[in-house]
Amino acid sequence: MSSKLFFKYFSIIIVIICEIVLDIVFAIRFGGWITLYFFITSLVSVAVLACVNFYIQKKELLIPWFLGMLFFPLVGLVLCFVFYQKINAAKLMKKKFENECPCVSKNFKDVQAKYYAWGKDFFEDIKKQVKKAKKYVFFEFFIVEYGKLFDELIEILKMKIADGVEVFMLVDEIGSINRLPKNFFRDMRELGIRCQKFDGFSSGFLHNNRDHRKVVAIDGNVAFVGGANIADEYVGEKQKFGIWKDGGVKIVGEGAMEFAKSFCTMFCVASKKKCCPKHFDFKSKLKISDGQSKNLFMLPSCIGENLEVEREIVALIDEAKEEIKISTPYFIPDGIIQSALYRAARRGVKIKIFVPGIADKKLVNMVTKSHYESAISNGIEMLEFEKGFIHSKNILVDKATMLVGTINIDYRSFFRNFECAVIIKNSNAVQELSDDFKQIEKQCKKVEAKDLPRPNFFIKLLKLFAPVL
Repeated sequence: MSSKLFFKYFSIIIVIICEIVLDIVFAIRFGGWITLYFFITSLVSVAVLACVNFYIQKKELLIPWFLGMLFFPLVGLVLCFVFYQKINAAKLMKKKFENECPCVSKNFKDVQAKYYAWGKDFFEDIKKQVKKAKKYVFFEFFIVEYGKLFDELIEILKMKIADGVEVFMLVDEIGSINRLPKNFFRDMRELGIRCQKFDGFSSGFLHNNRDHRKVVAIDGNVAFVGGANIADEYVGEKQKFGIWKDGGVKIVGEGAMEFAKSFCTMFCVASKKKCCPKHFDFKSKLKISDGQSKNLFMLPSCIGENLEVEREIVALIDEAKEEIKISTPYFIPDGIIQSALYRAARRGVKIKIFVPGIADKKLVNMVTKSHYESAISNGIEMLEFEKGFIHSKNILVDKATMLVGTINIDYRSFFRNFECAVIIKNSNAVQELSDDFKQIEKQCKKVEAKDLPRPNFFIKLLKLFAPVL
């Protein structure tokens, strides 16, 4: 705590000193109104950083603010407005969550789970289960795009609506901003789908605090969660970056209703209307004969207020005795995750991290590569999937515990977006994930020390701004 406070106070002092020096230089060089302009913007910059300093919990997240305030003081006026709008919006959303459906981690034992290594298999089962729906179907996705997969799902939903099944759909506006026409939400409503966007530029969230969840919940009995979105590349119908490696899990039993509840909470927040927790029956009617599975569901919480997701992942890493395998499209760990991984490696745990060999976002991939040297020097194996893009967000510990969901190993998933995941133990699904990792490894190239990219100023600068990428 003392080191954190020192960093906060020290950063403010440094900014004040730098701004004073700049003001003196401009006063000597230009004088007059230009000096007054820089004096006012300097005051704004210091005030903004002081406020931000004592709100943000992570010192890594302060660095972009520090550099921005130092070199672009005028931006402080805009950042001040955006930042406080974001704070107020986050507080309102947190209050909404608490009122509608408090989402906390819960344990369930009467559950069955099935893992899907590929998006095509994932969505095939989703279609089968939707056809069996009796009361309601909930869709929640970060990305939705017209295509073969979307058309197949819509045809099934039309039939279910005709049978009296209620269909709800929640789509993140920013995630799908370049993929859907403007009349998409109107068209869906005309089909009988209660379709709602999770606000984008019109809200206080901008590109942060996005709904990054991918959830399908059916009748409170079955739920699907994973990394796959509703777009053709996720099922192999279109190749943007080679083979798209993604999947998820199906949850059957009492845990499934928690995903239905959490969907309703997100829908209520997005629509600003009372949605469905009291309207729908969230009691699972299924009784699972194999009650050995133990599941921990990590449901959404207001970002910046609750670091539960990161704490659970650190706990998984700390529990490891033999092996940890992680697949993630973006490997940009903060200090806490790095420390946990390095501790595990020092105590003899074999760690393998699987990342894409073909990048979808060049700058983010450059930051991912900048972490190779530190990871390899600490005994961690970095493996690149040569045939395409790994989008799966999976963790396997000691071939006994798995985490599958929507969480990337980066700042955006831990501190900015709404995410969800499930931790599964004592289930055949764990073995299915273990087998999948074995297959992935055959298609990966192990990164050697000689292959490491040379660090340069641009990469170092990108790494500093990693928390906002």
